[in-house]
Amino acid sequence: MIVCNIDWPAFLARHDLTWTDIGEQWEQGAFLGNGMLGAMIYKDASGSLRWEMGRSDVTAHFQIPMFDWADPRLPIGDFLLSPVGNVRQEQMRLDLWNAEARGEIVTDRGVIRWRSLIHSVDMGLLIEVRAEGEEIDADLSFRPKHGVSPCLEFYEPVHVSREWLKAHTPPEPVVSCEGGIHCAVQDLLAGGDYATAWTEQRDGDGTRRLWATVANSWPRKGAASHAIQTVRDIAAKDVDGWIESHRAWWHDYFPRSFVSISDPYWESFYWIQMYKIASATRSDRALIDSQGPWLTSTPWPTCVWNLNVQLSYWPLLTSNRGDLGESLYTKLDDSIATLRMNVPDLCRRDALGIGRASSCVDLNSRTSAGWETGNLTWVCHNYFRHYRCCMDQDMLRDRLYPMLRGAVNFYFYLMEREDDGTIHLLPTHSPEYGQGTTRDANYDLALLRWGCATLLSLAERLGIEDERIPDWRDVLEHLTPPPVDESGLRVGRDTPFDKSHRHFSHLFSIFPLGLLQPEIEEERELAKRSIEHWLSLDDELQGYTFLAASCMYSRFFHDGDRALDLLNQLKDYIQPNTMYKENGPVIETPLAATESIHDMLLQSHTDPNRSPVMQSVIKVFIATPKAWDDVVFHNLRAEGAFLVSASRADGITQWIRITSEAGERCLIMTDLKQPVQVEGARRFDITPRSGGIFEIDLKAGETIVIADSSDIPDLTVKPVPHVPGATSNIFGMPSDTVPLKGGRPAH
Repeated sequence: MIVCNIDWPAFLARHDLTWTDIGEQWEQGAFLGNGMLGAMIYKDASGSLRWEMGRSDVTAHFQIPMFDWADPRLPIGDFLLSPVGNVRQEQMRLDLWNAEARGEIVTDRGVIRWRSLIHSVDMGLLIEVRAEGEEIDADLSFRPKHGVSPCLEFYEPVHVSREWLKAHTPPEPVVSCEGGIHCAVQDLLAGGDYATAWTEQRDGDGTRRLWATVANSWPRKGAASHAIQTVRDIAAKDVDGWIESHRAWWHDYFPRSFVSISDPYWESFYWIQMYKIASATRSDRALIDSQGPWLTSTPWPTCVWNLNVQLSYWPLLTSNRGDLGESLYTKLDDSIATLRMNVPDLCRRDALGIGRASSCVDLNSRTSAGWETGNLTWVCHNYFRHYRCCMDQDMLRDRLYPMLRGAVNFYFYLMEREDDGTIHLLPTHSPEYGQGTTRDANYDLALLRWGCATLLSLAERLGIEDERIPDWRDVLEHLTPPPVDESGLRVGRDTPFDKSHRHFSHLFSIFPLGLLQPEIEEERELAKRSIEHWLSLDDELQGYTFLAASCMYSRFFHDGDRALDLLNQLKDYIQPNTMYKENGPVIETPLAATESIHDMLLQSHTDPNRSPVMQSVIKVFIATPKAWDDVVFHNLRAEGAFLVSASRADGITQWIRITSEAGERCLIMTDLKQPVQVEGARRFDITPRSGGIFEIDLKAGETIVIADSSDIPDLTVKPVPHVPGATSNIFGMPSDTVPLKGGRPAH
């Protein structure tokens, strides 16, 4: 029997972010969130400690022509803790297990000790302050920001008149106070408003507590009354009980799965992302846009659908936290009418689509025949994996199947058949390649082929005689092969890949769709040539380039050493608090890097080449780098609705446990030469198949443990020791690190 010996508070404490010097940049701060309300804590230019507030659904519902990509998120304001004296020493810690920040500020006038949290369920922020000396008079205040699109900061409006700008700008926020509760209200040009409310309490022992919230109302106004009532409600609660209820959510969340590796950098990074993703979204709250609930100055205050949204949700499936992904999939389901209006008039009878950018509230984002036609189909690949990990048949029939069908239908308006019978695509755009509009774009060819193959599999499973089945089969039989040249996969028929490009859109047949087959030597060589050519043109590569390339080497070549080498190159882009920025801050890349870690431990991706058979292989430690000689994971999730646990010591697999939730066919690839059952409620058949694969006759609800001999190994799940000399608490701005390029700690 598996025994979990994990001291969760102690384990996560070694991954807490710590600061002995608090920086003045967003990417240097401590972040709190509950999937809607967020705060980034860092130093203000004035020397005050600031809580930069955000709420994911606060948007303009209005676009400024020539500036905004879509309805933008809007800034809210900052809570400020301003010492009386001059700061001599300061420290801060982000406690992952309890999801709270705390710190100390020592000045020449006294000491301030503080802690802060955003409640896991309630829309409430708490800042608690205890002070000594003259710092008992430290100021706690709110500085509202004007609710203007952040894009105006990046695209200076020098070419428009002051009158034009005023007509496209809402009024300044209005601050009032009634009954001890302050409120800052920002009216919107498109109707509605949002409001920040706060109040301060003082206990007899000198403890000060600031309670705050942000409320949003659209299209009618009314945010102020809602915000004031929320503050009144949370401030009346028993503080200790309120904090315990907050912690209870997090203490239930973290143990859903467990990963420990001997590499302290990536282990810490991994667990901070698990904290970050649950701070950024919840199943019933806003979907993740480019910054999550931590909006700051940025040129991208929107959802971006040609990569950012998809990558942001990658951490959730293998980590067994997929319910949080419902924030995306429910929003898609609720937006069918909008997705239909996003495609050209001619296509609206049966097609769905989404363009490059939208708000997280309204998915209005028009696309066209020559633009990014495949974005929704790519999102459906996420949706499909979400289904495969839970095997919810109602979700498949009522939600995923019609969504994917509509996305693929869009392509049928963009095809032409040449005289030889081959089907080609009209010009479409390969994200985000300059001059990337081309016939037979590899991005779209791959998505179309994957979509048709997957729809055939889903129709087979559902027993649906869909009228489109002959069309999907026709595409699979006659669609033109991917355009290639001596360097590998081209951008498309008319466009070679001949300049640096951060996006992997032209490589979709390799990753993430898995259309090329590594067991076919010609396709294996094509994949290798294409990836290395992509990486060799390095002027415009960015952080997510390397996490994607890492996944390619793990999945396609099972080369864990090369995968880790590529992932390590991401370190140059990781900021002190594990956030990420290019022209502006975005959050998808660090989140998605957890998929690179997962792929080095456990893989289970459904093979589209076997359509209409829906089949995946559970691959355990087949791409684990030699440097990670000790690894343990528990209750990671594999496609087919399997929960998988495994242990590796000194580079050798010790045992693997598999639980089937849905009774899907159980195929496993492992470095165990001849797996032997060591635990299980009955004697299971373990049958060798071709390609180093074994089949286990596991039924729904059954569990098996296998090892390389019948001797029962140590089945304890516990943190593995780190490499000798390794430090803990790597992230933040601890005393023994200095931020380098991209914020990578250097010891």
